[in-house]
Amino acid sequence: APAARMDSSRAASSSSRRNTRVYLKKIVEYLQSNRNGCQKLDKIAKAIKEPNLPMSIIPKLLAEHERIHVDINGYRYKPELDGVINQRELLDEVEKAVTGIKRSVLEDAYIGAAEHLKLLEEECRVVKIRNKKEKMDIFFAFPVGLAHSNEAKQDIRKMWSKIQVSQDVDVEEFLSKGSDDMKKNIRIVRELRTKQDQTEQKKRPNKKRNRKRS
Repeated sequence: APAARMDSSRAASSSSRRNTRVYLKKIVEYLQSNRNGCQKLDKIAKAIKEPNLPMSIIPKLLAEHERIHVDINGYRYKPELDGVINQRELLDEVEKAVTGIKRSVLEDAYIGAAEHLKLLEEECRVVKIRNKKEKMDIFFAFPVGLAHSNEAKQDIRKMWSKIQVSQDVDVEEFLSKGSDDMKKNIRIVRELRTKQDQTEQKKRPNKKRNRKRS
């Protein structure tokens, strides 16, 4: 009988821990998709339809969670890029990340970030490279002066977008050791920059000619 009670107690304890993990996951997912400021736990419990949350442990677990912000007003989701709220700031984060930044981190920054990231990619302001080992997309900013310039010609951008990088490339190895693809792309980028400079020079007035005519 004592052994049976012990087994029953262990099973109940295991079930309780499992339920607590489920509750915690549901709360985090709810806050992640509902970013309307801090919310009280009773309101969260009602929203996720879990009126019997274990209040003795859930607050502590939420306070320890790296993606949850806690203050006197309640709880809110805290993304890795906490404070980034629009497309311009999203691009700023990519530009600051010399070694690239994960798609998941960018798309989690705020509601609508996934759509903004897609637009930045379509506008040739960011480029993605597939990390083969971790099976994720890493984003980098385009070279300054080429894609970031409002005066950059559309044909230049189209040519840049046609540069192909293997989707199975290992980002760390690709960047640290270099590869034939990298060398080829660097050469193409230099050629594109040269073409852009030549185009800009043609647009500038020739001062010497103007002096002679005057």
